[in-house]
Amino acid sequence: PRSSAMPLERCPLCHSEFVVPANVEFLIHCPRCAGSALAGDANSVTLLARQDDDTTTQVAQLPLPAQFAARYETERVLGAGASGTVYLAHQRSDRTPVAVKFLNDRHVPLRRARFQREIALMSKLDHPNVVAVRDSGDVEGYPYLVCEYLDGGTLAGRIKAHGRLPPSESLRIMRDILKGL
Repeated sequence: PRSSAMPLERCPLCHSEFVVPANVEFLIHCPRCAGSALAGDANSVTLLARQDDDTTTQVAQLPLPAQFAARYETERVLGAGASGTVYLAHQRSDRTPVAVKFLNDRHVPLRRARFQREIALMSKLDHPNVVAVRDSGDVEGYPYLVCEYLDGGTLAGRIKAHGRLPPSESLRIMRDILKGL
């Protein structure tokens, strides 16, 4: 039996449940597949950065403005990289799940310009093998991009959880990627 002081978390990738350690600062990792969840409140987002040594550090804590919170409800971190943090959120109007990517460094003009180009280019794409852009904006100088959410995790997470893919599955995935390109 588990203690009430040790809450259970559900992994966003493999959906297994695990006990959250008492010493967690902000990011919880699934022991089965390394999926991430964020400890915190729904009125703000925590921007994270993955370092070269594969550790994750907190970059900023952003209170969500009323305009953003009226449209989206953030749920959990899907991932963090060197330049951004991606959250699972839901559109409040119809509960549609979306992925919200926040740029984690508002002070680097080159990175900001690259992110703005990514938004502009992705907004022009319309293909079943490319995620659709739904919205974009800015929270306290940190730009964000809202895309459709595709459930199922990442290819890396799948390989980590289940091992090497059969050649036929690898070919099917590559064909789908190439169609999107």
